[in-house]
Amino acid sequence: MAMLEIKDIHKTFYTYDDKPRFHIGPFPRGTARRVRSALHVLNGVDLSVEKGDVVAILGPSGSGKTTLLRCLNFLETADSGTLVFDGESFDLGRISRADIARLRKKTAFVFQNYNLFRNKTALQNVTEGLIVARRMPKEQADEIGRRMLEKVGLADRADYYPRQLSGGQQQRVAIARALATDPEIIYFDEPTSALDPELTGEVLSVMRQLAEEAEQRHITLALESLRQDETDLAYDLPTTRQLIEQVGHPGLKVMADTIATGACGETLEDWFVAFGSDLVHMHFLDGDPFVHNIWGDGNYPLEQMLRCLQANAYTGYLVQEVADERYFADPVAADLQNYRVLSRFFSD
Repeated sequence: MAMLEIKDIHKTFYTYDDKPRFHIGPFPRGTARRVRSALHVLNGVDLSVEKGDVVAILGPSGSGKTTLLRCLNFLETADSGTLVFDGESFDLGRISRADIARLRKKTAFVFQNYNLFRNKTALQNVTEGLIVARRMPKEQADEIGRRMLEKVGLADRADYYPRQLSGGQQQRVAIARALATDPEIIYFDEPTSALDPELTGEVLSVMRQLAEEAEQRHITLALESLRQDETDLAYDLPTTRQLIEQVGHPGLKVMADTIATGACGETLEDWFVAFGSDLVHMHFLDGDPFVHNIWGDGNYPLEQMLRCLQANAYTGYLVQEVADERYFADPVAADLQNYRVLSRFFSD
């Protein structure tokens, strides 16, 4: 059984008329606001996460990534859906405050823009939840807080206020705050998107430490290259290799995206030559090459690519990422087409 499973989550945001409508007649019916528009952000989302998994949720801006995380941590209320946490099932549309409080003690959230208290030091930001929400003695909370700050490389910044810290350092304080509660799950909302390129290196030092811990716990971390219009860090083979070398830990592996590699004029064979068995995960998509097509809608040489995987003894996952908007109306049909095309090359 998965540690975390979500089933059929829905969330719609409504825009209303500014003025309420009044019922005119002998029997008042109160007031109501007219719905001006409805934006369906989450439409039947399913996800299963095993203990020890590191899962990345990908998609363009506005596709609902943050909304999904906020619903899972009850910062937004889902319209409907089921959350199964460690074998216990919850109705997200009707969950009680007591259950929300209980679940939040098992999870942590790292916000995109840090969400630090401006009037509190780094240490106080880390310990605030322990002292106030969990009623932990201050001495014990401070000990944990200093240990977490040391883990993210900020032991000497414990008494600094957020305004005295760089963007990367503030993000590390936010990570330390999440780790301090010893959560079973941590939700990261785009942890490097708010950083300038030069500050991202500070977060990478945390990635190095996380890679070390992941290796000790037999968890695999994989770095994915994106298109150049999406990132300045890893958008082709040379920049990905450079970033892997900068982190400098054998626990950090590589994930390839056939759209990103094709956009750079690179092939899977190029990536196997560069990374060999460290290439452990793949978004395996048809392309033209700049669009995330399902198989059969692009012009990639599927049979040739599969032969390359076989020749290099690839045993990782091939993930079908349905990420182009034209497939959003019926993603099941897109998955079925992927399956029909790919199943011709596989037995059983």
